[in-house]
Amino acid sequence: MLLEAIVVALDALEPVDSRLLDRCRRAASERAAEPSPELLDALEAIVSSMGVDRRAAVLVLDDAHVLKSRASARVLAAVASAMPPCAKLALASRTEPALQLGRLRAAHELLELGPRDLAMTAYEAHRLLRAAAWSLTATRWIGS
Repeated sequence: MLLEAIVVALDALEPVDSRLLDRCRRAASERAAEPSPELLDALEAIVSSMGVDRRAAVLVLDDAHVLKSRASARVLAAVASAMPPCAKLALASRTEPALQLGRLRAAHELLELGPRDLAMTAYEAHRLLRAAAWSLTATRWIGS
């Protein structure tokens, strides 16, 4: 369950109330279709307290494209809306996540990197490989 995974990850930053961890684990083991409003409220409270001491924090969710349920979308929306100014949510996904991104785009609170942003030119790839002490031939990789 996404909610449990996020709470466990946040617990590594700063200890989370053990009762909340138990509730998340119980909801995950019962395979609750939707997180309760109380659990979502607790998640928002935990997320909003990230970086209270002004240390920067980043919550990274990889493979966000596999999150397709309405429950996952609600959890992501709760996390995104509760992020404090000194914390960031980074989503790695092959598709656009099920979030209302228009508001974030309009407020310039969203950084999107797409395939064109991540692609390298042949020259950049060559320089990267050279810096890593590798060279590329037409047929195979050769270590230097």
